Amino acid sequence: MNADKASAYWKEFHEKLDDIGIAKGDIVYVGSDVTAIVVNAMRELEFTSKQDQTDFLNALVDALKEHVTEEGTLLFPVYTWDICRGKAFDYHKTQGEVGSFNNFILNNRKDFVRTKHPIYSFMVWGKDAEMLHDMNNQEAWGKASPFYYMH
Repeated sequence: MNADKASAYWKEFHEKLDDIGIAKGDIVYVGSDVTAIVVNAMRELEFTSKQDQTDFLNALVDALKEHVTEEGTLLFPVYTWDICRGKAFDYHKTQGEVGSFNNFILNNRKDFVRTKHPIYSFMVWGKDAEMLHDMNNQEAWGKASPFYYMH
């Protein structure tokens, strides 16, 4: 990956986050298909390996963390409806059904923790990560849920 181009890329990324109003201390729900971002970055940053893609995804997560800082909170949905199909929910291993980027975080980022709801779980990081992780939300949308917290 071209280091000079990568530096300029991440500077522009932070500027775009500023442009849309994301700031230090914010609570950010990241529900996004990053395919177009990755394809564009592959061209711009001259990826030469699969490892470059992995490094880019890690850098994307790190850039979001840097932008909101530890005073903020990031939430990535890892929803799965396996339990509705009679399959067991394994808090550490059950893959989400709402995006490969979110599963990348589940499988690769030890700095995030997963909330415990068997359908509507999130990978969370930041100021409120422990509180969200410790919720015993029996109801997906109730007062003890990440959705209520975001509301």
